[in-house]
Amino acid sequence: MSVDCQVDVKRVVEFLLSGTDHRKLVVHAIRERFMQECMEFFREVVKAKMSDREITLDWYRDHFLDSARFKPPEIANHAGTAKKTINNIAHSGKKSVIIELSNESYEHLRESIERLADANADVNIMLSIRLHKVTVELTLNESLIVINALALKRNSISGSAWSSMGKQVEVPLMNTLCKLFDVQCDYGRGTPSKIRGEGVDREVDFYLKSTNRNLRCEVKLMGKGNPESADSAFSRESDIFIGHTLSETNKIQLDDLGVAWVELQAATRFVKFQAALEKHGIDHDPVIPRLPAEEVSERISTILYPSENRTN
Repeated sequence: MSVDCQVDVKRVVEFLLSGTDHRKLVVHAIRERFMQECMEFFREVVKAKMSDREITLDWYRDHFLDSARFKPPEIANHAGTAKKTINNIAHSGKKSVIIELSNESYEHLRESIERLADANADVNIMLSIRLHKVTVELTLNESLIVINALALKRNSISGSAWSSMGKQVEVPLMNTLCKLFDVQCDYGRGTPSKIRGEGVDREVDFYLKSTNRNLRCEVKLMGKGNPESADSAFSRESDIFIGHTLSETNKIQLDDLGVAWVELQAATRFVKFQAALEKHGIDHDPVIPRLPAEEVSERISTILYPSENRTN
């Protein structure tokens, strides 16, 4: 079972540039993917039960921690951990290390479930799963394994969706902004060493190439609860910072450092982006901030869905 969660990137960009909360799209994608994973998992459980196999922790380990069936990140997730966590602990992302530590995590999982089942022997939980007119019933231990597996799956899907969504959206968002303002310079993703000839091999989210220099742009879709993400603008010496939400403290800090910033959730988002372009001498169409919201939305739609607009 893969934990990949496909978020509609174009819709996220459309929401962001219209000032609409994009997070509902991510939540919907997570929910949809989780439901698909539930169905796949239930099918595996029914197949095992129909083959007269108990849904034990050994069955779970043999099936879901099998390196021939699943990739290392999936094995880590099935064991109740994550590839990133293992990498932080072991300072290694090798397949052998991930599998080894996943099996250690699995043993802790086994102990927890067995201890919980023993301590609650008076609780009678039994799940029934029906597939193609065939119904199977799970014992308490089996039910706990299924519940735990689905909880791990939900966490894995959620974590993967939120962490990857930002990276998927950064370049399309900036491309759309640039096209909206008719920016005619080169732009894209790159590393400071390539952009400024520095000996630093760190990727910058996006850069704008002006007449005299290349400008670093950082894009962070942080919410209200983690405005400290704007710190990346300081650590990477950004020239322009694009954020979904910025705290007043962040705005003051960015202003003090001379970093042009844009808060996407604010009504001034296009005014601020135009100001950033003007500050760095980048040619652009200055009309966008003065247009009615409906016309701006139409232009954004034309950029994001060109083929659809040609047929209408």
